[in-house]
Parts: sequence; C-alpha cells; structure tokens
Amino acid sequence: MEPPSSMFPVPVVFNTSNASGNAQINNVNGDFITNLNVYTVTPDREKEIYQWLAAPDTSGNYNAAREKHHETTGAWFLEGDEFVHWKETPGSALWINGTPGCGKTIICSTVIESVRQEYKLESGAACVYFFFDSRNAETDQSLHEKMLRSLIRQMSYQWGLWYNSRQTDQSATSQQQTGVPAALVDIYGGGHETPSTAALQLTLQKIIADFDRAYIVIDALDECLDRHKLLAWIGGLVQRNMRQLRILFSSRREQDILQCFQPLESICRVSLAGASTNADIERYVDYMLATVARWNVATRARIKRSLMEGVDGMFRWVAFQIAELLKCRTPRAVDAQLRSLPKDLDGMYERSLSRSANPRELKHLLVWLAFSMRPLQVEEFAEVVTIDFLSQDIPTYDPNLRYFISTDVLDLCAGFVTFIPNDKDGFHPDDEEVYTGDEDGFYIPDYETFNSQANDLGSVKLAHMSVKDFLISDRIKAGAATFFGINAILAHSMIAATCLAYLLHLGSHSFLDKATPEHFLPLVSYVILNWVKHVERGHHKEFTPLWPLMIRMFSRGHDALTKCFHLKPAHRYPDWGNRGGVISLESRYYLRSLGGDGFSQTVEEIKSTPPLYYASLLGMQEVVKEILSRGEDVQVRGGPCDNALQAASYHGHEEVVRILLEHGAHVNTHGGKYSNALRAAFHGGHINVVRLLLEHDADVTVREEHEGTLLQEAARHDDLAIVQLLLEHGVDANAPAGPKGTALQIASGGGEIDIVRLLLEHGADANAPAGPEGTALEAVISWADPDKLRRKCELGNRYRLGLPGTNASPALEASRRGCAIVRLLLERGADVNAPAGPKGTALQIASGCDEIDIVRLLLEHGADANAPAGPEGTALQAVISWAHPDKLRREYEFHNPFSTGIDEPDFTSLVLEASRCACAIVQLLVEHGAHVNAPAGPDGTVLQVAVHEGYLNIVQLLLEHGADVNAPAGPDGTALQVASITRRSAEHDEIVQLLIENGADVNAPGGPNATALLHASTRGDEDGVRLMLERGAVMGPQEAEEFIFRKYKTKNQAEILQLLLDSEAGVDKEWLYRKRVEWAREGRIKAKHYDSIELWDEDSCEVSEDESEGNNSEASEDESEGDSDSNWHTPDEGSAPTSPL
Repeated sequence: MEPPSSMFPVPVVFNTSNASGNAQINNVNGDFITNLNVYTVTPDREKEIYQWLAAPDTSGNYNAAREKHHETTGAWFLEGDEFVHWKETPGSALWINGTPGCGKTIICSTVIESVRQEYKLESGAACVYFFFDSRNAETDQSLHEKMLRSLIRQMSYQWGLWYNSRQTDQSATSQQQTGVPAALVDIYGGGHETPSTAALQLTLQKIIADFDRAYIVIDALDECLDRHKLLAWIGGLVQRNMRQLRILFSSRREQDILQCFQPLESICRVSLAGASTNADIERYVDYMLATVARWNVATRARIKRSLMEGVDGMFRWVAFQIAELLKCRTPRAVDAQLRSLPKDLDGMYERSLSRSANPRELKHLLVWLAFSMRPLQVEEFAEVVTIDFLSQDIPTYDPNLRYFISTDVLDLCAGFVTFIPNDKDGFHPDDEEVYTGDEDGFYIPDYETFNSQANDLGSVKLAHMSVKDFLISDRIKAGAATFFGINAILAHSMIAATCLAYLLHLGSHSFLDKATPEHFLPLVSYVILNWVKHVERGHHKEFTPLWPLMIRMFSRGHDALTKCFHLKPAHRYPDWGNRGGVISLESRYYLRSLGGDGFSQTVEEIKSTPPLYYASLLGMQEVVKEILSRGEDVQVRGGPCDNALQAASYHGHEEVVRILLEHGAHVNTHGGKYSNALRAAFHGGHINVVRLLLEHDADVTVREEHEGTLLQEAARHDDLAIVQLLLEHGVDANAPAGPKGTALQIASGGGEIDIVRLLLEHGADANAPAGPEGTALEAVISWADPDKLRRKCELGNRYRLGLPGTNASPALEASRRGCAIVRLLLERGADVNAPAGPKGTALQIASGCDEIDIVRLLLEHGADANAPAGPEGTALQAVISWAHPDKLRREYEFHNPFSTGIDEPDFTSLVLEASRCACAIVQLLVEHGAHVNAPAGPDGTVLQVAVHEGYLNIVQLLLEHGADVNAPAGPDGTALQVASITRRSAEHDEIVQLLIENGADVNAPGGPNATALLHASTRGDEDGVRLMLERGAVMGPQEAEEFIFRKYKTKNQAEILQLLLDSEAGVDKEWLYRKRVEWAREGRIKAKHYDSIELWDEDSCEVSEDESEGNNSEASEDESEGDSDSNWHTPDEGSAPTSPL
C-alpha cells in the first residue's frame, strides 16, 4: 500500500465487519456496489449527523397517494415502453406531465412502489423520492435545497441498511457501529456550518455514484418555489448522463419547464391526458360509488355515466364531484348536481364556494389551510374559528364559537381539505410542545385531558394545489366566488390577527384552570411558535384589525408578551419523523434564540423587560415608532442585550436601529451580553448595521477583557469585511495588543492572508512585540499545528474541509496559506530571527510543524538554524520530535474524527512518510549549518532523539554529518543505550548495528537503566547481543542477576544467556550456579526460571552434595506453591523443564 502523502483519511479495502475509517468496498460478491467510501460511526454519531442534515420528510404525501391507489391503478403506465426503457437504461430521464388533477402524484407513487418491490433484494439499488408541496406556507416541501437534503438522507439511510446487513461479525463491538456514506460525513464535518446548495448537490452526486442503480422520483416540479435552481440541477444531471442514475419527475406543462427540457432530447416524455388515465379513473369511480350504500344500482350507473363523460383525464375533478354528490340527500338533488357539472376545476371550485352556507368562516379556514406554517392538527384547525372578527372593539377570543366536535370542521370544508391520519404511536407537529406546568405560575393545560381521542385524529391540508391556485388567482375575481379571493399579504395578516387575539386571551389569565374545558387551548403551541412569522409577512394596512391587536400586545402591563417569551417546551409528543429538528430550529428563531442565551431569565426579569425592547428585537418598525411616540424612553434598560438598540443591532434590523438613533439612543451605551451595540451588530454578522453605527460615532477603541479591540476580535473571527470597514473608518491597525495579541498577530495566527495583507497595507507593524502566539511570523507558522487547527474547526470555520472547490485537507490548506503569509511578512520586513516567543523561534516552530516549504523560505531569508533551543529544542530537535508516533496518531484522529481507528499497517505507512518528511527538513537544516552536536535538549541530543524514534534515515544522515555517537548520556542514556531500550522495529536493529559500526562504546556507563548489553538482552535482541559481545561488551554479576529475574521474559532468554556464558562477557558460570543455591534459599527461584538456570548442571560446578540436596527440597516446596503472579510469563506450552536443583 502506498503511504499517505498527507493527513487524508487512509483508504482500506473492506472485507470484514471490522473495517473502519474510510472504507473502500470492492465488488462485494462480484456484484453491484464498488469503490464505495463509507465511515463506520456510532449510532449516536449517525443520529447527530442526520439531525444536522435536517431533511424534511415527504412520506406523508407518498402514503396519501398510495391510499388513493387501487389494485390496477397505473398498470398501463408500468407496462408502457417509456417506463420499461427508463427503468432499464442507465442515465435515463422520464418526464410525466399533465394538467392539474390528472393523477401525476398517484402515478409517481406507483412508480416508487414498483421499483422498490422489484429491487428490494438487490443491495446495489436505491430508490428515493421527493414530493413538492406548496399547499401552505411551509417551505420544507417547496424548496430545492430541502429536496436535496431529503434525497441525501434517504440514500444514506438505504446505504446504511445495506452496509449493516453485510456485517459478518455479530459481536457487541460491531453492533455498535453503523455505516454512513463518506460524502455525507465529509460535508457534515463537525456540524458547525450550513452547507451550500452546491455542496449538497455534489454530495448527492457522490452518493449516487456509489450505487449500481439509483432511482430518483420527484413529484410536482411546478410547486417548487425556486424551481429555476431545480430545473438547472435536473438539466445538469441529464447532461452528465450518470450511468447509475434513473430520474423520473412530474409537473404541469408550465412554460419555463417546457423551455428548460426542450433542448434535452434524451428526456423521455409521457403526457397524462384523456384516454391514458380514463381507465384508472373509471376504476376509482366504481370503487367510490360502491361505498355509498344509499345509492341504488340505477343511481350509481347514472352518476358514473355523467362523470365519465366530463372527466377528460382529471382525477381531481372526479374526486371533487363525488364529494359534492355525497352532500345530496335525494334523487332530485343528485340529478340537479349532475345536470350542472362544471367543465373544469375552476368552475367546480367556484360553484362550491358560492354555495357555502357560512362563507366567512369557510374563507377563514381556507386562508389557514393555504398559508399556515405547517399542517394543522384537526383540533388546531377547528380552533381557528374561536376568534370573533365581528366584535365591536378588536378581534377577540370566544370559546362559544368552538365546535362541539372538532371533526365537524371537515364537513364545512368538504372537497377542499384532505385528512392525514396520525401515526399509531401519536403525533404532534411541534417537536417542542408548550410546557404543561410551571413553578412560576404559568400553565397551559394538556388538551388530551379534554379529548381522549386526540391521538386518533390527524392533520389537514388543502386537498390539492389547484385549490390554492384558484384562491390567489385573478380568475376568482370575475366570478361568483370573488369574496374568497385572497393574496399572501392579506392571508398572513388574517392569521397574524388570529394569533394575536389568541395570545391576548392567553395573557389575560394569571393561571389557567385545568378543570374547566373553556380553558382548553389547542392552538397555543402553533400561535406561540409562529405568530411573529405571520406578522412579518402580513401588513396592518392591508387588514385593519391587525394594528390595534399589535399595539395592545406591546402595551406595558400586558402579560401576552411575557407568556410568549416564558412558556417553556416539554417533550410530550414523539418526534415527527425527521421534521422535529427543522421545526425546532426555524419556528423558535424569534422566541428562543433571540438575544443569545438570555431566555433563561426568570419570570420577573422577563416581566420587567420593556415592550420597546421586544419590538426592537423583533424588528417591528411601526410598533417601535408607536411606542416611542407615546413617550417611552429610548434608553430604557432591560433584556439580555440590555437595551433596544443593542437588541436590534444584534438581529440586524437596520431600520429599527436607525429609528432608535434618530430618537436619541446612545450609540455607546455599555452593558448586556455584547457590551455595546457595535459589538452586538458584529456578533450578529450585520455589516450594514455596523456601518450605520460607525456613521453615528460608535467608539471603536473600547477594549473587552477577553477580546481586546473590535478590530482584534474581527481578525480573530476571520471577518475580512468588518476589518476593512473598521480600517476605512480610521481604526488604528497598531492598537496595543490585547489578550490575544495585535490584530496582525491574530490574523497571522488564523491563517487569513487577505486580512494580513489589508492590515499591512494600513501600516500594521510586522515586528510588534510578541503576543501569546509570538510575533506575527511565529503565529502564522504555529497556525498549522494540529491542536490549533482542531480548535479552529470547533469554531466552525471553513478550514474544516479546506477551501470550497478543493480537495485539500485542513493540514495541506494550512501549509499553503501559512507559506504565503510568511512570504508576505518577510517582504514587509518581518525579522526572521526575532527573539524566540513562547513556542520558540519561527524556524523552530516551522520545523516542529513539518512545514518544509516554510523552513526553506525562512532559511533563504537568513534564519539562524542554531538559535538557542526553545520549548521543543533546537530546530533540528523540533523536527524530529514532530514525527513522534503518538503525535501522528493524534493528528490522524483530528483529521479523521469519525474513524473508529487506523489499522496498524496504514499507521506504519503514515509514520514512514512522516519520517521521510522529517529527514528532508533535517537535510535542509544541516545544509544551512545546523549543529548536529548542539547541547542536548530535554530529550537528549539530536542523534539520541532520532534513535529513540527509530528514524534510521535521519540517524544515518546525522552520523554522516559528524554527530557524536558517544555524546554524554541523555535521559535514556547514550545513543546506543537508547536504541537498545526502545527497540520497536527492524529499523532499531539496523540503528544498533549502524551506531556500533560508527564507534559507539558498547560499555559506556550512564543512563537510568545500565548498559546497552543488558537492554539488548532484556529485549531479546539476540543479534544485537551477539554484535555487542563481538565488540567487547561485558555484563557484570549484578546485571546478570537482573537479567534472570526480570519481570517479563522473552522466548529466546535461554539462548541469550547461553551467548553470555559462552563469551567472555564477565558472567561466571560457577558463580552463577552457587548463586542459585542462595536464590533458592531465599525463595526467589520459580518454575519460570528453570529454562534459564538449567543451563548449568551439577557436574559442571563445584558444589557440595549436602548443600545441593538441602536446597533441592526447598526449591521443590517453592515450586509446588505455583506462580501466583499473573503478570509473569510462564514457559511456552509443551515445555516441561526439569528443575536443576
């Protein structure tokens, strides 16, 4: 295997369940998935990744379509040539198009079911889908980016199922690992950043390439809100002609879609119209008519004949007509309905709306269906009508308007609404429901108490996108249903007014009595989590009741706002598929994340926060103006951000900031989470607000205890735009260093070359006194250190994955940028030999970070290779210590955070590569005059350190340049003693020989563990022992005794001892035998020692018979006791040494 050239994940061939890291699967079972990169991660990590991905779930749309499917629905399509060709042809694309309501969604669901049934046993196939849905204001199912997330999630999940099923080791360890595509893990990184659409597209493309077949089905392209992006993406996939991909999509024949697909001749087209779908519609009609018991055979036949005559391929038209006919209670009513059948969907909707007995209530309900932020539960939907818009003052809550039975609301909306049953395990669309009890006195009753069937109900949506299209179209204005015409602004204004009236009712109670049903408030969760969104999208001028509600909401002394910001979440409902995380992040944007962590306030703190603060925080310009016009002090304090100006600045409400400043808000007021408005705007990432505050003389010299000046903080956060803006407003680039150094040192240490260049252009001093990271030159070099890169990755910056559009690892990108900044600093006069900082000189730091390009650059500019040693020693010592295996393993784990470990062969390759890199730097330093015999550092001389790490090539290089092989002993002894102690590989054996050949003293004293010969003997280095004996090495009695009685023994112990006895190494055989008697008397001899001391028999030693027999009995007793020390090694199995005693 070729050694890795950098810190990229090391690919290994997957053939067992123990594969880890970035595995490469090669033609498993001779079939399907090949060369697929996968990470094995823990289930918790997998869950974390999928939660970060926040993919919407459209399985509800799929399941609803399957409910409408009958046994043979779509059979004509599945048997058609177009579908068969699409299914079997690599890189094929199929477009299903047709008029609204012609059954495209049902056909798509049929395709998904067919493909999954056919390929469910094939490990190399995946089938994923997405149903666009714009029937309400929720964007989870109407954006291109959301679709990409969903497709990635489904494909990754299907891949994980296959991967896990292939595991052969069923041990607990393997069961705790699961497979995730490497492309998904790579884009996830640490979960600190939101991926771009381009990154998501690339990730999906990589995952598709890992499958043998990947089927993608996308329904309703025309309902995508940013379909120009979607169409461009589909066009790119079709032109790329990926052999693994088969993509099918459906839509209306909209002009932009036609124009996009027209030049793509490879796209096959199927139009759903007329005869092609009439057979399916006829079966649907038969099924529905058979369910109506009150209609006789003749009535059913008449209905079927009339419907089929006007159907023209429109499933939706038939479904709605049947819903209307179900309202007929007499034969005459049925006949009347059939005689006036509208010819299209518009006519059908117009007639039904104009005949409504309660048009005002129906319109209100339709507005909520079309523009709610998520699907509503039936109980929530029914609760909408409890707001009385005809009250004399303002819209108010009236419990007497509530339905006795919540499902009765569906009758009023029959034909316009579809019902989606809940899952069996329970359901609620908000992942965090409103808290049901609070020690501070606020209580929202659990409405399941009042409706034992709550979990048996479900949610509601508009029955079809064509309903919303008609309601917001100009067509409705010319007919009898003009009253029902709406637009988005008006609709959101109506919903906002409902929410505010509901909240005002909530705020009117100091507590809510659980025992009284009139306090049952099922809509409270939706209202609290979404009212701000509706207010933002609405406008009080379009809907006059909204303004007085808002004014009352933000009046002092009213508890409505307090309740909004204080009600806490309680996890009373199970997660709703994958939607929970999305809704949690989005719906609580204004209510829980505003002001940072400030919403851990107590009730009294929230109550004392002025309404001006909340209005500013939410960006409500008109409300802010109204409050100020009533005499509110613009400087009033309160809230996590301390004042209204800071709150508005943090959230980027530029116009509100302007209004507050015009009314006298002090721009430099100190206090709150972000200290002042300028820093709040900076932390919020709003450069326009920063510019506005600077124009109003915001103080840029204010220093924070832990950050320094704003310029220094902006440099630390790599914010080029803010740095440039501050410099343009005259901020001093050489302001005294803060706790993290000067701005230039901070930018250099962050690897931000653009900021460094900008600061230098504005006069920043490249030789300013060293800060915590040293001088600017030292800081930029130490930036590439793995520990520092890890910290930057935890902050979530772009170096986590390298630069966009590159495959560079963080280490490689750090090296490139670091070298460029070093060159820039040197060109601007940075002192290459500035006094050493806390990490040493620039050259020492670069050497210790394996930065050969920077080392070369520094040496070319006169860096002193022999500067006094820093924390890592001289430059030579630093480069060798960098390649320590433990440090390499930490660096590998950093760059491969999801790997379960690196295999030893791969790690060995990594160490070898590091050794080669280190040797190149050593060569460079030596060529520039580095002293190979410089005073020893904390780990010894350069030679001793290289010997310790086992770097044969570096040892040889140092010896060739005159390194003293017998330099005074370091912490582990002389170089030869170190080699004998640390023998870990064949390289150490060669190093021992190399040292001896270069004159190493085999009997040199020193070191903590005696001579090299004893170390070699103890390590079982038979060749090393023989070589040292040939060079005159000796072992004294004390060392011989230590050798025999060491705690751990080697298999060749007897052989080594024989070598010592046969040589003239100073070991006396007769003395050793006599010592045996003494050792036996002391009880030191155990069975484990026999294979060593049995080398001497009694015939070869002058020992008296009595002495020998007397001690034999002692030894036998001692032997019978056995060996109770579990750490001692016993003789090899099969050997039965006889006691020499």
